[in-house]
Amino acid sequence: MDVYGGVATTMTAILGTMVALLAGLIAIQTPAVNKVASTFLPDPKLQPSKYAYERYCLSYTPVWICAFAVIVAGQLYEEFTAWTYNIVCIGLSLPFLLQPIVMPSAC
Repeated sequence: MDVYGGVATTMTAILGTMVALLAGLIAIQTPAVNKVASTFLPDPKLQPSKYAYERYCLSYTPVWICAFAVIVAGQLYEEFTAWTYNIVCIGLSLPFLLQPIVMPSAC
């Protein structure tokens, strides 16, 4: 008898439940009445602050993703201490925290 059979069955049940819940949530959503107004970014004329912030996030997100990709690909994490993890994570989150100072037009 496979020792891991119970684990595989449990993990399959969890994944199936998550997929079913996601499909159910998608099914109960109501479609937008005005298809033209349904875009990924907010309207810059109606919500200029939200639009500017979303653009800011879209421009910075590839930076921190690439930073983590370099850390993982180069296996730099093996040399990290608790302080190193804190420095990396805080350093990469600072642009989001300091966004009102760095790009005040997005406020």
